[in-house]
Amino acid sequence: MDNSNKNTEQNITNEQLHLKEKKKIPLWLPVAFAAVILIAVLAGVTIYSRSPAQLAKKQVSLGERYLTELNYEQAVAAFKNALTIDPKNAGAREALVQTYLSWADALVNGGDPDGAIRILTDAGSTVEDERLIAKLKEIQALQLADATTDIDDSSENSTESETEDSDIIDINGLQLKPEEPPVLDEMITAVASGDYLAVNSIIEKNSHMFDSIESRMRHLDKEKPGNHYIYGDGDIRFGFYLMRPNLGDPEARVLYGYIGPYAGDSRHGEGLWYSLYYSHLVMEYWKGKWENDMPNGEFLRYEQYDNSVETYTGNVVNGLWDQAVVRTITRNGETDALTGQFSEGVLKPGDYGGDAPTPYAFLNDDGVVSPYFDEMAENTYGLPGYRLAKNER
Repeated sequence: MDNSNKNTEQNITNEQLHLKEKKKIPLWLPVAFAAVILIAVLAGVTIYSRSPAQLAKKQVSLGERYLTELNYEQAVAAFKNALTIDPKNAGAREALVQTYLSWADALVNGGDPDGAIRILTDAGSTVEDERLIAKLKEIQALQLADATTDIDDSSENSTESETEDSDIIDINGLQLKPEEPPVLDEMITAVASGDYLAVNSIIEKNSHMFDSIESRMRHLDKEKPGNHYIYGDGDIRFGFYLMRPNLGDPEARVLYGYIGPYAGDSRHGEGLWYSLYYSHLVMEYWKGKWENDMPNGEFLRYEQYDNSVETYTGNVVNGLWDQAVVRTITRNGETDALTGQFSEGVLKPGDYGGDAPTPYAFLNDDGVVSPYFDEMAENTYGLPGYRLAKNER
């Protein structure tokens, strides 16, 4: 009887041990589970970073960059790409419409209304918008009016003409209309007081005036290539310059303005550099040192968009970035700083890490690579009007 009880107890003990062994969890199982979770999270991050919205946003940023350089063709291509990726992207659509409108105006002001009609016609196949149709009709109507108007207007009253001429200010051949000097004085006053963004607002409100001045300079510069025109006689003066905005067209010229001190007819000291062509997407200025009529020394580039502010600080030599340049981006209350090394406007080769195309990348403080300058691989980087294409260096 005792032996039987002992056997029964032994059997129960063996079964309990067997069950305990069954319940033991292998040591590798938690590690495997964690690895699966990590892979899923990383996959989610990768998918998010490559989502249509994110890819489209990058194309819109690229288009805005091209637009600040007045490179309309490339800007249109970038905004089109954004819409191809994300057809419901309202920001990309509006940017594309505004770019077409600005491009058309630039062509008309440059004496190529036929080119403006051509790009607006092509625009209709990409994006439908009443503003594009209205602009097309406007240019066509102007062409018709020009064809039927006597340019010399020989019937104009000579007395009225003499009265108007007496109000015109002549600066070395460039004639300013009576309403134009007060606008230039307002811009000079804004710079003197340090309100640099106010100048952008003045440019926006008087865009037609600057278009007109640009047209007059084009006529004069056919006879006097490279001329510039300086207004004012104070410590801070206003200079008009026709410069090339687009690396794709060596003959293209648009109007830029320098507001600052001069030594004779040469820009010298700390001055401001503006594009006098109004962009609907960005308010921008360059502020820095000028020597021997060229941008040389420390410079700040400031860009204000609807939802962000970007600044670039560093040194320029003859208008091109040189040595360390820091790009700071502030968006939604968060700031990110990126640093790159330049030589004659070209980002130096270096191990920036990550998957970005070396050397066209900036590295921020967290070690995250921003391949923002990969589109600059073939060109130099610096003040608008001073950059060079690769084959020009």
